[in-house]
Amino acid sequence: SDLKNINSEGWAKLENLNVKFNHPKFTGLATLDFFSKFKKSDSLESTSKIALNLNQMKIVLGSQFAKPSGIPLNAEFNFLGTGHELKIEHGAVQFYNLTPQVSGTLLNGPKITTKINTVIAPTNLDGWEQFLVPIPAHKASGQIQGKIAY
Repeated sequence: SDLKNINSEGWAKLENLNVKFNHPKFTGLATLDFFSKFKKSDSLESTSKIALNLNQMKIVLGSQFAKPSGIPLNAEFNFLGTGHELKIEHGAVQFYNLTPQVSGTLLNGPKITTKINTVIAPTNLDGWEQFLVPIPAHKASGQIQGKIAY
């Protein structure tokens, strides 16, 4: 049978997958949620949502960076796939008080192309010194904002 002529539809769901880590760089709980719905007729269409919560994870990256458990770190992405295109309809990341929004597309054709846009709303840097191990005695101040396109 020719796979191109098979029509089907369905979904897959993963809820509250909790994984505990005990590693020098990553200690604590990570939670993953995933949902995907697909339909295959003349072409393939799918919608997916992925959410990762690392709020209860302690992360230590050498002597440069440390995120204590209890500090927000999470991400959520909604994807739409049609034919050879994967679109990020909505992407949101949160680390502490930084909340960049992400959108874009990935085209898988003769040449793979990407267009990713990230917008960082004005974010106050007060308190960020707690994450930068070499400079905890110095107070962070100021603001960050921007747009990144790739």
